[in-house]
Amino acid sequence: MLSKKLRATLKTALLTGLLFIAFVLLLNSLIEKPSVQRFLLSQLSKSIGYKLTVARVELTLWGGIGINARDLKATSFERSESFEASRVRVVLHTGELVMGRVIPSKIHLFQPKIDMAVKEAKGRSNVETGPVLKELIIERLSKYRTVTLEKAHIRIRNFPFELKDLYFFAQQGNETP
Repeated sequence: MLSKKLRATLKTALLTGLLFIAFVLLLNSLIEKPSVQRFLLSQLSKSIGYKLTVARVELTLWGGIGINARDLKATSFERSESFEASRVRVVLHTGELVMGRVIPSKIHLFQPKIDMAVKEAKGRSNVETGPVLKELIIERLSKYRTVTLEKAHIRIRNFPFELKDLYFFAQQGNETP
């Protein structure tokens, strides 16, 4: 026979597991409600600086608490930029989520179409636009732990080329090599 301590431990583990499953099911049913989706999208919009619209949102726990969305459309609040993606996976920063803030830590965009505008910086010539573009991209991506673009199409206005079928992965590294 099992000892009383082992039985109590097994009961506690079973109840904890059932409570976790109930919590996940509750979250999944809540995320399907349009009002919860609007709230979640408005919080994400505030944190990334883009007005977001999506066709469908699902909760995911693979690799962290996050959301999967279909048919994403985003328009910048501050710049004349926009992007669309057939699918997006956003993993939320768990520490910030516990504190009530919806902050993404990882973003994975599938087949995004990105339309960017690069303003010429004061005091720089057209030849130096490359460093401006580099600073622009690094500035935007540095907020997230990882960013992945898969089969991306990037159009930069006033540039003579476009990037198509691009796979891009950026991950924050340590300060020391």
